[in-house]
Amino acid sequence: MKRFLTQLQPVDFGAIAKRGCFVYCYLRADGSPYYVGVASHYGRPTTKYRRISKPPVNRALIRVLRSGLRREEALAWERFYISKFGRKDLGTGCLRNLTDGGDGLTGPSAKVLIKFFSEQAAARYGFELTEWMSLSKLERGRIRASHYTAQRRAKRLGDAAARLRGRAAQAAHTDAAMAERYEVSAEQWAALDKAARLRAHARYRLGHRGAALFEEKLPQPSKPSRSAEHAKRYGITPDLWLSFSRAQKELVRSRFVNGMTDLDELLNFDNLKGRSKATAAHNRKQAEAAALAAGLAFDEWNRLTKNQRAVMQQYLARNKAATAVEYIARRGW
Repeated sequence: MKRFLTQLQPVDFGAIAKRGCFVYCYLRADGSPYYVGVASHYGRPTTKYRRISKPPVNRALIRVLRSGLRREEALAWERFYISKFGRKDLGTGCLRNLTDGGDGLTGPSAKVLIKFFSEQAAARYGFELTEWMSLSKLERGRIRASHYTAQRRAKRLGDAAARLRGRAAQAAHTDAAMAERYEVSAEQWAALDKAARLRAHARYRLGHRGAALFEEKLPQPSKPSRSAEHAKRYGITPDLWLSFSRAQKELVRSRFVNGMTDLDELLNFDNLKGRSKATAAHNRKQAEAAALAAGLAFDEWNRLTKNQRAVMQQYLARNKAATAVEYIARRGW
């Protein structure tokens, strides 16, 4: 049966209705009928406002039992099929029909359907049936429109209130978490404005907690001087370190780096003059060699600044045919 149902194709009710009235039925997924009706219009079998039973979602399960009939013949066949399949409310069969058929309720404008929908509308908008039926079509439309507008307004207000409650709950949860992190009370954190919170967050990143986050100005720690750091490193007083000359300080640094820790040896400056003379002789020897390589006399080389020598050497390295004398004359040095 299921295989047969999958092979069914939707019925062309437009072509069926052109031949006259017809009898149709709705099928369940197992193939059993659950409603039998009569129609003369092609849209009748697929309408969704039916109270007794809605048409199946799969339009192929709406089948035509008889077609090309006159009205009386269609009603007689409806009675026949309802009697054959039986009604569920009477316990005689599988149909959901509430009548034996043939009562002439074939169109959506039948009195019983009008009464049914009128009762629904009256109950929905808070009217008695007689009072609702006494209203004009324009008045009913206005009532429907105002009711729809009120529903939409109430829904919008409810949604907005829900959003506000959600935001308030989220803000309260966030404030409590931030107050716990910064080690302050939740009331104190909630009373802060945006600028105060940003300042507190900046101080929190610097390691401050609690009341220190909200002070106007924090005391700045005094930094030790470099002279005091050097004196502490070498085990002497800052005043003694400041009394040393530049050469003496360099000598102390070099000795300390080389592993000398004895204070008497570290501060022995007896051979400092001899070391200075040896360093000066070594520097003069290097300068004479550089002047000879550039083709200049030592006095001319010594007259140039450090930057002038570096620029001239770079030029001579790029231009092998040029001489230092020509370059100095061209630059006006």
